[in-house]
Amino acid sequence: MYNILFYCYGNHQMGMGHVYKMSALAHNLKAYNSQIKFLMPDYEEGINYIAGEGHDIYKIDSRLSEDLQIGSAGEFLERYSPYFIIVDSLQSSIFRSSFFKKYSKYLVVFDDTGTGHKYADLVFNTIYKCLYPDGATYELYESPLYTLLREDFGLYNQKEKVIPKRVQSILVTQGGADTYGVLPELTKILSAIDNDITIDVVIGPSFKHWNELKDALSAAPRSFNIKEKVRDMARLMYNTDLAISGAGVTLYELAAIGVPTIVVTQEYKEIETADLFQSYGFIISYGLWETVNKENLLDNIKLLIDDQPKRLCMSQQGKRSVDGQGMKRITNILKEYLQ
Repeated sequence: MYNILFYCYGNHQMGMGHVYKMSALAHNLKAYNSQIKFLMPDYEEGINYIAGEGHDIYKIDSRLSEDLQIGSAGEFLERYSPYFIIVDSLQSSIFRSSFFKKYSKYLVVFDDTGTGHKYADLVFNTIYKCLYPDGATYELYESPLYTLLREDFGLYNQKEKVIPKRVQSILVTQGGADTYGVLPELTKILSAIDNDITIDVVIGPSFKHWNELKDALSAAPRSFNIKEKVRDMARLMYNTDLAISGAGVTLYELAAIGVPTIVVTQEYKEIETADLFQSYGFIISYGLWETVNKENLLDNIKLLIDDQPKRLCMSQQGKRSVDGQGMKRITNILKEYLQ
């Protein structure tokens, strides 16, 4: 029996992508003679999600500095003696990574551009990139083909994505948190879209801007479908014709399924991802929300609604860039270390 420990966190301010990815990987690794536990700062949203997925959690006090948080888990780590410590957290410190390395046989990190990631044995930096540091010896995987997505996205990647002559449905998402309240503003813009087009607005578990959203919906001359606690996001994406999204993990999911996408992002760190997918021809990127020309955005949404050849090309490029098999590839790599 191999003990595997995951370290991640999520809340309204930091987003929920880390906990989504690690929960999916944990479920996958349970099949390989492994005991799974999570080590997490006690941010409510992240804890609730991981607990709801059925995982055991060792909580640490989020009010402490990160060094004290990690240090407080020393006795637990010594007892648990993890074979893998798998970390999904940006900007690791030297202290955190060296501490985790001390208590594990192998340290695995995802999308870590911090100074501490040089202590890892395996690095999967598919969303955020950084230079290979002096003195590091880790195995590095950077291709979008190693992006950690649930396996159902790979299944939908293999299905034909129908691109209708005219868009009949639009999916709007800003990840699990929508930290800066962009969804209500997008709802206002999309109020001008013809009412015969269905618009689904996906609300993540850390969403806090309900009052603003309710005001936008009340003032809208058309209807919107509000989707909460979506359990089958892959199916919802597969059945939509156009998406408006940020440039985090959700964008990789949309690419795998082949949903033509317009990107508006809330985070500077996501610009790199948006630029990459725009270079592939998969998305139209408007960059940071704070710089978006709202009238121009609406005009281009309307143009894309009737531009089937453009949307077909975008869909094909998305599916080529992300095939949805990253979970399988990563699991196979980790399995080699478990033998």
